[in-house]
Amino acid sequence: MFKNMNPLLKAAIMFVIGCIVMIASQWAISLAKETAFEINWPYTLGLGAFIAIADLIVPADKRRQNRMNRKNMFRR
Repeated sequence: MFKNMNPLLKAAIMFVIGCIVMIASQWAISLAKETAFEINWPYTLGLGAFIAIADLIVPADKRRQNRMNRKNMFRR
């Protein structure tokens, strides 16, 4: 899906996905600890940016191929 996409658009989408995941994890933790839900914006935006940058450095296709190579290496 992301193979032929503009790299900047892909980074923006990954940033939004990363932020959504971080907000969802903060919400789940607040439910588990039974505390009030407060969004930690610097943490959320920072990790959203980290996820976008990590995907630019090592794309998902490359990570998938590395996993397959390691799996095949252990099968031999």
